[in-house]
Formats: sequence, structure tokens, C-alpha cells
Amino acid sequence: MKSCGLIPIAAKEFTDHLCSKNFLLIAGILVLICTVGLIGGLSDYREDLDEYNERLSVAGSEEGPGFMSERPSILSIFVSIGAQMSVLGAILGIALGFDLITKEKESKSLKQLLSHPIYRDEVINGKALGSAAALLLPLGAVLAVAFAALLIFGIVPDPTEFSLILVFGAVTALMILTYFSVALLMSTVAKNSGTALIYSLIVFVAFTMLVPVATNDAVMETVIGEPPELPTSAYLPDIQSTGDEKMEVAVRAIDTESAEWQQFREARREYEERRGAVNDLLSLLSPSLNYEAILGIFGRVSASMTVTTVMQNGGGSVLIGDAGSVDPASGVAGVGMNVLALIAFPAVFFGLAYSRFMRLDIR
Repeated sequence: MKSCGLIPIAAKEFTDHLCSKNFLLIAGILVLICTVGLIGGLSDYREDLDEYNERLSVAGSEEGPGFMSERPSILSIFVSIGAQMSVLGAILGIALGFDLITKEKESKSLKQLLSHPIYRDEVINGKALGSAAALLLPLGAVLAVAFAALLIFGIVPDPTEFSLILVFGAVTALMILTYFSVALLMSTVAKNSGTALIYSLIVFVAFTMLVPVATNDAVMETVIGEPPELPTSAYLPDIQSTGDEKMEVAVRAIDTESAEWQQFREARREYEERRGAVNDLLSLLSPSLNYEAILGIFGRVSASMTVTTVMQNGGGSVLIGDAGSVDPASGVAGVGMNVLALIAFPAVFFGLAYSRFMRLDIR
């Protein structure tokens, strides 16, 4: 006779979390802090919108220097929420997963549970399903508060913004489930809950701190070499000098037609491509960096930006160019690998936890 224990186990796990003071405390703190981030994001958005309307009224249809050509987007509000979610969401996921199996082993209830006509896979799947449902409740509450706040302020998302907000909710859920899956794996590997928590925190620190360190300048220069130096022969004579008692800055022009400058620009382009490829590869190894990369498109979708790259060589500064605005569709496509990585992380870690639990020696 086939067992039907999946749903009852999932329902019990879900109910147990809702009745847990620890879960309610952490979830409440998450919602509260994200609400504070939401308020800050709304304030910044209103200021940007007022500035945009002021410039629009002054400039009319003519776009002069410094004119903000794109209307501020409400997506910047969700960047503020995401900044809080990237840490607190991970902590919530770890808090729900680190003792999911170990507490059953420590209380000897797992052996008693498996003595009933129930399959092992239903136990691990039911516990994971119930916990995942509980994890999504605080996220749903944050999104509900965000939409309510937007409507209160008379802000209605357009179809593109609404779609990207749904993307934000989905990738945030994947990020939280990733750390839950890590903690679940550690709960199946460790002998007790304390050890499982330590293992989970070590993985969290590795993902959020050690991997980003691997992308800094010192490591990159060790891996792919130092960037090419700007040749001094590419400079034209100084054309302007300004200064005061504390600082003097020499503004130097670049002879962009010189052969040295052309060679430098090509070498710089190749160097940046190599560095970008290594950086992207390393970033894919961290759920947090993938999440931040995806959040980056929310801050760039409706922003007109001028990019200035400063090259320290002879005290000069070089204006490289205008980055312009980012199209939403191309922005999402540009982080496709990051999205796939976020999907893969919880699948891989849960798969490992599932495999370990199925071979677990219950005594």
C-alpha cells in the first residue's frame, strides 16, 4: 500500500514554524527592516521624481547638459529592499534549516517516525516543502507591504515594472531557498544542531565574503596580470591648471589619434574582457553575488549615467564616455547566467541533502 505522508508532514512542519517564537521573531525583524528600507527607497524615489519634474519644467522639450532624460523608476525602491533581503533572508533560511533533521535525531523522534508506514523521501520532501512555504510568507508580506505603500502614494507600476517586480520576488525566493538548502544539507551531515549551525554559517561566510574577496584588484592582478599603463607619450601638453592651498590638479588632454593611445586602448579592452570573464566566473560561485548582480539591473533600468574612468598615470583623468540607459529586456538577458546559477544552487544543495538523508543510518 502506497504511503501518503508527504502532505501531512509538510503541513505539520509549516504549522510548527508558524508556532515557533524563533521563526516569528526573525521573520518579524526581516519584515520590519525591509519596511524601513522600503520607506528609504520611497523617499529617494520621490526626491528623484521631484528633481526630474523640476528639470522637465525648466528645460521643456530641449535636453541640455545634465538633463535627466529618463523618468525615475520605482524599481530603485526594490533595490533598497533587496539590500536588506540579501543578509536577513539568508539568515532566515539558515535558521529554518539547520536543525530540521538534527533535532529529530537528537530527540529520537526520527527513528519513531520512520517506524510508521512512510517512505524516507516523504519525510525529507515534506519537511523541505513545509519549511519552504513558511520561508515564503515573510517575503510575501514584504511584497504586499511594498505594493500597498506604492498605491498609498499613488504610484502605479507599468507592465514592465510589474514584471520586473515579479522577477525580484522570484530571485529573492531562490536566494533564501539556497541558504535554506545549505542548512538542510548540514543538518543531514552534522551529528547535532550546534555543529550544523556552525557549518551553515561557514558556508554563508564563504559565499558572502571569501568569494567576493577573490574578485578584488590584488587577486585579479595575480591571476591575469596588471592592467596596461597609459603611455605618457599619449598626453598633449597641459592645457589647464587649477589649485588652492591644499590641492592642485592638472587637467591633461589625450591625443586619441596617436599610435600609442590606439595600442593602449586595444590592450585595455582585452584586459577588461579577460578580467570580466574571470570575475563573472567567480561571481557565479556565490549566491549572494548572483543576487546582487540581478538587483543591479533594477538600479540601472531607468538611470542615465555618465561613466568616468580615472587612470592614475601622470596625475591625469580621462573621460571614457556615456553609459546611457539600460533596456529592461537586455538587462534581464544580461544576467541570465546569474538567474540560472540561483536556480541551480538550491537544486544542487537539496539534491545532496536528499541523497545523504536517504542513506542516513538511523539508530
